[in-house]
Amino acid sequence: MKTLTTAPCSIFLSVLICVCVAPWHTAGSQERLDPAAATSVITAMEPETLELLKEATVFVHVAWQSYFDTKDAPVRKQASGSGFVVDAQRGLVVTNWHVVDGYQETERGQYPLRRSQLEILLHSGTPHQRAYPGTLVAADPVNDLAVIHIDSDDLRALPLGHSERILETQPIWIAGFPFGSLFSVLQRGPAMSINRGHISSLRHDDRHHLRHIQFDAATNRGNSGGPLMGDDGLVYGITNMALGTSRVNFAVPVAALHTLLATIPDHFDGKSARITVRSNPVPAAVRIGLDTVITTPWTGELPAQWQRMSVATDGYWYASDPRRADHEEEWDLRLTPQSTTNLRIRERVHPEPSQPDQDHGDALWQEDFSDPMVITEWEQETGGSEHARTWYVDDGILHQSADSGMLHAIYAGKSDWRQYAFSADVLIETSDNDGRAGLLVRTNDDGFILVRLHSQRQIIQVAQHVRHPFGWTILAERPLDVATQEWYGMTIQVHGRHLMASVDGTPVIETIIPEGPTGIAGGIGFYAVDTAAQFRDAHVHALIDEPPLIEPELAALHSFWFSEGFQSDHGQWLAQRAGDAVAPWPMVPGAMLQLEERDTPDINLLRRYQLHDFHLQSVFAVANGRAGVVLRGNPEEGIAVLIDRRAQQVQLVHYQQDRISILARTGMEIQDREHRYHLAARVIDHEILLIVDNQYRLQARNLPVLEGHVGMFTDQQGQAMFHTISVSSP
Repeated sequence: MKTLTTAPCSIFLSVLICVCVAPWHTAGSQERLDPAAATSVITAMEPETLELLKEATVFVHVAWQSYFDTKDAPVRKQASGSGFVVDAQRGLVVTNWHVVDGYQETERGQYPLRRSQLEILLHSGTPHQRAYPGTLVAADPVNDLAVIHIDSDDLRALPLGHSERILETQPIWIAGFPFGSLFSVLQRGPAMSINRGHISSLRHDDRHHLRHIQFDAATNRGNSGGPLMGDDGLVYGITNMALGTSRVNFAVPVAALHTLLATIPDHFDGKSARITVRSNPVPAAVRIGLDTVITTPWTGELPAQWQRMSVATDGYWYASDPRRADHEEEWDLRLTPQSTTNLRIRERVHPEPSQPDQDHGDALWQEDFSDPMVITEWEQETGGSEHARTWYVDDGILHQSADSGMLHAIYAGKSDWRQYAFSADVLIETSDNDGRAGLLVRTNDDGFILVRLHSQRQIIQVAQHVRHPFGWTILAERPLDVATQEWYGMTIQVHGRHLMASVDGTPVIETIIPEGPTGIAGGIGFYAVDTAAQFRDAHVHALIDEPPLIEPELAALHSFWFSEGFQSDHGQWLAQRAGDAVAPWPMVPGAMLQLEERDTPDINLLRRYQLHDFHLQSVFAVANGRAGVVLRGNPEEGIAVLIDRRAQQVQLVHYQQDRISILARTGMEIQDREHRYHLAARVIDHEILLIVDNQYRLQARNLPVLEGHVGMFTDQQGQAMFHTISVSSP
């Protein structure tokens, strides 16, 4: 009873003090007030701001089908989220990428679905509710953002702030639709919820880029994509993550949204795009999205939506970015009205090293790590991600702090160095899991060459790492005594394709770098796995001396592995149809597809690796006809393991152009169209052992093909989705 009677007095006195004291502050002292403290007495949103928030925040409903389904097939999955109008004039709505990106869960993992419906509800849950079909026009999956266009001339947009102006403890509001349709009213959508909270933390990387806004307002599933608004009525983030009921929630900084919106043209109408596609050489087959294939040069109109483009020329397909026309990499094409895209396609050419200039032999780069901030602008890679930073500089030493099994690398130098010596001291701190650390040379967009010390295996090793698809090749290794907590002076000389490494001044290993993706030029870097490691006194000098007159033979392949999960296009697949060049197979994140009927069989080979003996694991689905995995193949001939739905069999086949002969077969129970098959294969010399779904076994000897590429195969009626292909040494 006492607290109930005294509380109003406390509130009254607080208000009275604020009212009485405020006139005594000067203008200068007001400017020094903390913004969070100045707004802490606000208990309700301003009516005008509240009305705008209600009008601009939208309910997002999405439905998906299987890629094997026809468009009139039943919906496989539905979900919902939140969003808000970000540009009223152009009809643009922002939400999270994970709201519109659909997957199905099976016993074998997550697999992509085709988005069949995207609907935006304005004034959800009110008598004024209106529904609009939406079109995805821009996306940033890395930052979990998607921009949707709706055709409405009656919109109000929320104004955007700037992420760098917010502070910890600052009060905020979040709006959205927690638990989605669970709170629907009558036949309408759910009513909007607005919650009060504060910014708990601003999480930066060591380059001081704001990556996450942490806040404590109550957030639940369904709030994803909604606005995080300050008391000034500006949006500072987009809600995208909630950790249970802990009130530890996160939002994407609005800076990422500013960047994404800048990719959409000012006069965007969201309806159609007139696009001109040219290529060099011509002609080239270009696939836009899943269904459209054109031959360059081509001009026409297409739906103005976020799509993927891939190009086939001379049998190979490439994903091409016109801003970097000499690279083979992913490019998500954003079609825009009246746009012209000059698309240049060409194979990568590795020129021979030029004659050394007169100033070769001088120092190219050196670092004593006396400045702790020196690495803040260096590129870092941790387990395939560039955002997780595990490196720091302290007391003249570069440290890698994580004792984990993931790749930890950091890159420096220039990508055009050709012949140079890279030296640094290396220390391995721990050895519980064969801690290994070393130096990188020839680093570029495709991968790198490294020389590393192994603390438990007691070896020095030269390895080649390729980023797309992720893979390793061990080029050479030699015994070497390696101790923990001991500094080793390493020097790596690269001259053309010749590599020689010394430890404490003694040459210990050399090899010839094979022709391939890492090329003959690149920068340098530092590397560690399964250990915390230290590096000091690093420098690079140009080489003027020729390599030794007696060069070693090309190193034998000690071990090898790669893994392809079809998460990004990297232009390393060879699409063939009975020996002729064809348009590339479409890819969506998580699957490579072949869905159309054809007159002849199709193959699609990973051209980056030529294999002889290996183990293979693959997961794929077959809807119609006959489809499976090529184990040793080239465009003219190969062997493949296929699922034949019509014959209810697993088959090992030998293909030559469009002629297919069966080497071995076994009956199997064919599941429904959505069943994913797991293939395990051991291919050694003339023998092969296959196991499908851990029960169907095939064995064959006297194989007609002894080396080739791995890939995918479908016959004329074959419809298939390929999800993973992983290869390792036997």
